[in-house]
Amino acid sequence: MMKKNAIIFILILILSILSVACSGVIDRLDLPEPSDIQPTETLVNKPSDTPIPPSALPSDEPTPTPTPSTAPVPETFTLLAAGDVMAHSDNLRAAYDSESGLYDFSENYIHVSPLISNADFSLVNLETVTAGPESGYTSYPLFNTPAAIVDALSEAGFTALVTANNHTLDRGKEGIYKTLQEIDRTGLLHTGTYTDEGLNYLEYDFRGYNISILAYTQHLNGNEPLLDESDKYMVNVMNLEKISDDIRTAAEDSSLVVVYLHWGNEYTRSEEDWQRSYAVSLFEAGADVILGTHPHVIRPAETMIVDGEIKYVIYSMGNFISNFIRTDRRENAIYTEDGVMVQLTFDIDESGNFSLSNARHIPTWPYKYEDNKGLHYEIIPIVNPDERLHENDYADSEARKSYERTMETLGSFSIR
Repeated sequence: MMKKNAIIFILILILSILSVACSGVIDRLDLPEPSDIQPTETLVNKPSDTPIPPSALPSDEPTPTPTPSTAPVPETFTLLAAGDVMAHSDNLRAAYDSESGLYDFSENYIHVSPLISNADFSLVNLETVTAGPESGYTSYPLFNTPAAIVDALSEAGFTALVTANNHTLDRGKEGIYKTLQEIDRTGLLHTGTYTDEGLNYLEYDFRGYNISILAYTQHLNGNEPLLDESDKYMVNVMNLEKISDDIRTAAEDSSLVVVYLHWGNEYTRSEEDWQRSYAVSLFEAGADVILGTHPHVIRPAETMIVDGEIKYVIYSMGNFISNFIRTDRRENAIYTEDGVMVQLTFDIDESGNFSLSNARHIPTWPYKYEDNKGLHYEIIPIVNPDERLHENDYADSEARKSYERTMETLGSFSIR
């Protein structure tokens, strides 16, 4: 009996101990509600859907030393200019399509268009008027050309046309009005002639920098009486004092001042004595570039240092497209086939100052030929004389000869 009671006592004692232990376990597993659970940083071993980039993995390579930042490369502005665009009788004949009765001059520029389009600003001298068909399309001595010539220049990539030259008044004031209307229609800019009195030069915005383009002519072929005194503003005529004043006005709020001058004697290959001193005066007034036209042959180019700045002048760029040919009975006739595109590059520093850093001369030669489709003109640029210039042997050979004549005049050119 005593043994039975001892066993019962031991069982009661064991149950009491287990009861206390279980009570402690339940107290420690008193979990919070789901809404109280916060994210934890301990889940770093959880698989991720986003792969770890190699750059984030540990590397045995030493950490490279940061490279110091270099000074920003200067911004640049490229100006491309060409000489005289004319439409003699054969130029008109080549552009005419007898089936449609329309004119198309675009073929003239198929080889030079990429060079024109790549410039930040490009301009050329339109030495004719587009007064409409009413008075007839004519060549020398009183030019009037279909407006398609303006369309072709626009398609070629030009930014602006110069309209001040000795043929500006070939159709009087009406010719000026209609020519500027046709230019405006294409979206091209223009400088040198005007329909309204006011600012007599072109202002062009290049990335916030103001570029001014001024244009003047020395000659009007005796047509000055076609303008009344009140209409003199319509054409910029060369006058040193007036041009200098215009340049000073333009220079006040311009980063670059470019002046086109239709000047000098025709068919002579050297600049006149007065032209160099004239250029110096314009540079001292604030001009940066002077581009010459009118002689119909190429004349020399040079740079000058004025007030510590490099200035550029070319006294004539020759003909860009015309029917002047070597068989003409005039002085230096063979040189009238030659032209040059002037490509000027300016560096722009952090203060917005423009400085001439490169002057490149690209000679051109107009290839005139006839086939079963009719008469054609193509301007060939001689970018690299060591390469084939044209698929036609004659064109290739004559373009090279033209290049040699041009470089004989311009020589090796460098910025100094």
